[in-house]
Parts: sequence; C-alpha cells; structure tokens
Amino acid sequence: MKKILIGSLASSLLLISGCQVGEQHVSIPSVKADAEVKKYDVNYDLDVHTEGNKVKVTIAMENKTNDPIPLATNNGQLFSIKLLKKDGTVLEKEIIDQRDRKQILRKEKVSWEVEFEANIDDEVVVESDLLLKSKKYRKYNLESAVQKEPVIASTKKIETPKIAFAPDKKLIYTYEVGKKEGYIQQEFQNFDGNKVQSFSKQNGVRIYSQESDGIYYLSSPDSVGDIDATTFIQKDEMNKIIPSPLVEGTTWTVGKKKYRLSDTNLKVKTPLDTFENCIEVTEVDKKVTRYYYYQKDIGLVKIKRARSKFLPAKTELQLVEIKDPIKKQEGEEKKEKEANKK
Repeated sequence: MKKILIGSLASSLLLISGCQVGEQHVSIPSVKADAEVKKYDVNYDLDVHTEGNKVKVTIAMENKTNDPIPLATNNGQLFSIKLLKKDGTVLEKEIIDQRDRKQILRKEKVSWEVEFEANIDDEVVVESDLLLKSKKYRKYNLESAVQKEPVIASTKKIETPKIAFAPDKKLIYTYEVGKKEGYIQQEFQNFDGNKVQSFSKQNGVRIYSQESDGIYYLSSPDSVGDIDATTFIQKDEMNKIIPSPLVEGTTWTVGKKKYRLSDTNLKVKTPLDTFENCIEVTEVDKKVTRYYYYQKDIGLVKIKRARSKFLPAKTELQLVEIKDPIKKQEGEEKKEKEANKK
C-alpha cells in the first residue's frame, strides 16, 4: 500500500445554518433576528483508474469561495474510501483524517491519492464517503456525500505471497508489557511484496521482511509513522530474527547478540489464547537471556526474560488482543445507521 498523501477534506456543499433568537416576553420590545445563511461553493471529485491489479484513487476538492471552509469533526476523520466487490463486500478501506489541516483555504484546490491492491478478476467499486456527519456538527448540510465509481480491477489475478510470522492484512495488536508499564498497540499498516510495516506510538516503526534465508526485522523510533518504508528498505539494512529453513538448533549472530532457534513446536499461552505450533528463539545479550515466541500465521505472541540461568524466566511482553479496524469501522457505521432510523 502506498503512502496516502496527507491532507484534509470538506463536503461538496457546506451550509451553515442560521440561529434564531426567540421572542422574549419582557417589558422591552421583543427582538427577533436571523443569522446570515452562507453557502460554500465547493467541487468534490472522485477519479479512479487501474494499472494491473492496482486501483488508484484520487480525491480532488476545490474551494471556489473567498472564505476558508472550516473542517471540524468529533474524531478527526474526514473521509472514507472503500474498495468493494459488486455484492458490496469490503475488500479494503482507507480513512483520510484531519491531521494538521483545520480548513480549506479560499480559492484552494487540494487532492489526495490512495492505492489499493484488488487481486480479483472482476469488476470492483470504489466508494468515497464524507464523514462530517456527527450530531455534534449538524450545522453542516451535506449533499452528494457518497460517490461511487465501478472499475475493472485486473484481467489477470496477481497472487501476493503471504509473509510468514506477520499479518497479511491491516490489524491492530495489543501487548501487555507489565502491570506498571501497561499496554502497547502495534498497528500493521503497509504491505508491499515480501514486507510488512507496523507502527506504535511507544516503539515507532517496525518492518518485517521475508527473505530466502529467513525473516528480517528493522525498528525505527519514528514518532509519526506516516512514511511507507516497505518500498525502499533493503535486506542488508535489517537484522535476522528467524532463520529459514526452520531447523531446531540453528544459530546466528547479530552484532554482539547470539541467537538460537531453540524449539520449533511449542504451545504458548497468553491472555488472548493458547497458540499452537509456535517457535522459540533464544537471544543471549551479555548476562540477559530473552525468549521470543512466534506463531507462523500471527507473528510475535510472547517474550520472556531471564537475568540468570538459575532463576525462571519472567514474562516481559504478551499478546492480549487482535483487532480488525475495518470490521470495527463497519460495526460503528451500522450502529449509527440503526440509531438514525429510530
């Protein structure tokens, strides 16, 4: 998935409703006034084209008025873009959020690009939906909030390899890191060929790459996580964390750290579940030994640490939750629709 050009978005037509002051039954003459009703002249366009199995979406918006258009939502989300099958099944979804932009300036034209990977030999539909709809901001009167455009995704389905020991779609992992430290969330966002990239506010960007001789890993203390590095990070910039083939007893080194594939068939229990067919990688760094537990279809599920070979290892990190943000968003939208019907 390519990087979304960060920007912001407003509605195709924004109407700020006037506010009426009711008559006051007092000894002075009653006062009645209407606030000025102002229309914003705005164009909102959806453009879609394909290259093989890539579906490229461009959202363009132009503010034709002499005044800036304020962007205000209760959650910072301005726009959703979905890639759908003809039957309405959601294949992928992206959210354009407010970020650092609070308005569209006068006479300004802005655009944003999103790229999906369809992998389907059939017609698909791109649906864009403005999200300025909360009750808190009912002052916006939106017209043509939803736009759809059907496209042919590809004439030949292109298989994308499943990377072992990492998700193959966007998921949010939550790990417990101790009673005092609390929890960290790792959000898997970008996928490109043999690489997967995740981001967490606590640990920054992490990239996993499947190579012929194993799984490689790179960590960067990026506090924003808005750069997709899967397209340019190379193997020689990363460190091996899992060997291939999975032969118990395999050893390797990374700097001064020594690694060993110490087990290839374990059951590992975490608060989320008991995971079958896990591997154990032992890391020795001076006087500290760590044990990393990975499950092939999920990735890292647990870390234990021992400061002495005479003392039992203690849990340092363990997986407690996996969320699918697309399903969560769909559930919230469904609840909102049901609430609006009542």
